[in-house]
Amino acid sequence: WIADPDRAPLDPSNYLLFPLHGALCRLLDWVGIERGVPWRQFAYLNAFFASLCTVIVYAFVHRVTGSARVALLAACFHFGCGFILLLSVISEDIMPGYTLMLGAMALAGLWFDRPSHGRVVLVGALFTLGWLVEWRLMFPTLPALLVALALSHGRWMRRLALIGSLILSILVVAGIVQLLWE
Repeated sequence: WIADPDRAPLDPSNYLLFPLHGALCRLLDWVGIERGVPWRQFAYLNAFFASLCTVIVYAFVHRVTGSARVALLAACFHFGCGFILLLSVISEDIMPGYTLMLGAMALAGLWFDRPSHGRVVLVGALFTLGWLVEWRLMFPTLPALLVALALSHGRWMRRLALIGSLILSILVVAGIVQLLWE
């Protein structure tokens, strides 16, 4: 995926992981960062995605609480957790997908108390891109998104329509990604 992306096979379980890493490693090669050493470049990429996660946590908590201090403490706690701290400095592959999934969950946390179809579709698209990078993230997140919509404000028919919008957006984004690669 780094040297010859046109001939590289897709991994069905992590559909977008290798194309994403290949493109980002080519970018790092072009910039001159650890040129030709992908495992080191992966560590740099993971640190970058971990920093985006920290920004997402900070922005979410600041939006919810209105307090920069509380948001800073939450972001430091998130970054200091063993999972994020370890994955942000090694060449493991979960950080880009985790970042997208965390962004989808943060938006859902802000929007799903009174969701609109547009917001649900945006969360569904971001969620789908996240699990197309790392498929295992789908299983703990999708049920939570569905339950959040089922418990949201409004009549049952509207809630069911919002759940339908989420599922449809997931299928459409996954279908578009597949069509682009086939």
